[in-house]
This record gives sequence, structure tokens and C-alpha cells, in this order.
Amino acid sequence: MNDVTDVGSGSVGIAPYLRRPITGVDANMGKAVHPLLTPVDSSVLETPFADRSRPCVISVDMLEHLPPNLRQQAVDELVRIAGRLLVLAVPSGPAAEAHDREAADAFRAARAADFRYLTEHVENGLPTPAQLKGYLRAAVEKLGREATITLVPNANLRMRAFITRRWVRRAMIDKAAWVALTWLSPLLARVNWGVTYRQIGVVRFSDG
Repeated sequence: MNDVTDVGSGSVGIAPYLRRPITGVDANMGKAVHPLLTPVDSSVLETPFADRSRPCVISVDMLEHLPPNLRQQAVDELVRIAGRLLVLAVPSGPAAEAHDREAADAFRAARAADFRYLTEHVENGLPTPAQLKGYLRAAVEKLGREATITLVPNANLRMRAFITRRWVRRAMIDKAAWVALTWLSPLLARVNWGVTYRQIGVVRFSDG
């Protein structure tokens, strides 16, 4: 069994960043599945895994694509299946929300089309750091689990805006931008000073 389960992975997920086999869970897996990803076609709201059966559960930039009324249910499910560790990374806060709104408008103006992922961010709104921690705390308490919860800021917003503006204007070709960000991810992941785009909820279970 793969130790890492990526929920909301799409067909690639974090496989190219970890460079190791993972299990990917998504309701819209697609056809071009990454060779290191074992696909599981499932909704985050009801996965096929047993309680505490997945040693490490990771979910990156998934929660904001759900309507607010479904977010607690999704977090409950992540907490239910996680064994030792849950890492939930989410764009968070008013500054990140303003950035996404500007990026969505800029994309529409530059390319005469909407970018679905940004549009969903804008339509659903982003959780605040307090809401994210609240979802995690409520899920841990509801399921009677024992855990420590920590929020870690991630991705300097100015740097993200710099890259996003060039990607929107096609100053960075889409595929080239993806490859560059993949290889630079170990460096960019450490640029977490100042106002950041994401919050990463780290839940370490002592009962898994």
C-alpha cells in the first residue's frame, strides 16, 4: 500500500514533487494519469477507505473548490481516513481572495475565457485561517480522535502574483511554467515570509 494518499489529486497530484508512488483520489481523474499515481475515482465527501487506514493523507488546493456548506464534511472525511498525519493546504484569507479575483479578471481579459479553477475560488470564497483551523478541530472532536493541529503559512503572495501575472499574459508558456514550478517547488515552498497565499493545516494524530 502506498503510504501517501493525495485527496483531490486530479491525474497528477503531488507525484512529480514527491517523486515516489502515491494513491490519488479524485472524482474527475481524467485520462493522462501520472505513472507514479495509483488512481481512485471517488469524491472527497465519501472515500472508499476504512477508518485511520491511510498513514499520510495530503490534500492541496482542494477545499476551496467546494461550496462552504460542504467543507466541514470534506474535512471530516480526511480526518476519518488519516492514520498518523493529515496535511491540508488551502488558499486562505482576504489577501489571497483578492489575488484570485484579480487573477480571474486578468485571465478573462487576456484570453477571452474563464479559468475554471480561479472562477471556483471566486464563486466559493476562500476560508480564513480561523475557519480552516475550526474545520480541523471540529472534525477531530467529532470523531473522538487525539491530535495536535498546527497552521503553517505557505507561498509568499507577492511572488505568486509575479508568476501568475506572467502566466496569464503568456509571458510564461503554460507547459514551461508547469515544468519550472515543479522543479523549483522545493525552493518556492520555503518562501513563506510576509503575507502568504496559503495556510497549511498539519494534523498529527497520536491515536493512529
